[in-house]
Amino acid sequence: MLYKRAKKWSKSVELSKKDKVWDEAIETTAESGDSAIAEELINFFVEQKLNTCFAAALYTCYAQLRPDVVMELAWRNNLNDFAMPFMVQTMREITNKLDTLVEKERKKEEAAAEEKKKAEE
Repeated sequence: MLYKRAKKWSKSVELSKKDKVWDEAIETTAESGDSAIAEELINFFVEQKLNTCFAAALYTCYAQLRPDVVMELAWRNNLNDFAMPFMVQTMREITNKLDTLVEKERKKEEAAAEEKKKAEE
């Protein structure tokens, strides 16, 4: 807790792993906002065969984790069922972002066509 309060995230997570306090390690990692710490933690859970902790870390540390890293780790270790909720949510976010960009582009094109029409008149 002292390391966590001092924002020494790596040290706090390492101590939590040594003490086998998985929930504290996951919470500290999420609070840190550091992708490297999050990726190191999910790798640790995979190495230790702590599949439910892996799934919990994917949920809690969602913002810090890169989809390609999660997908590869899950694929290589037959953890696709544990990673699938993460991947579904990631696909949803990507789809929403893409839809937003397409809509913005469509509006720009409509505005340009309207402007061109007014210039011709």
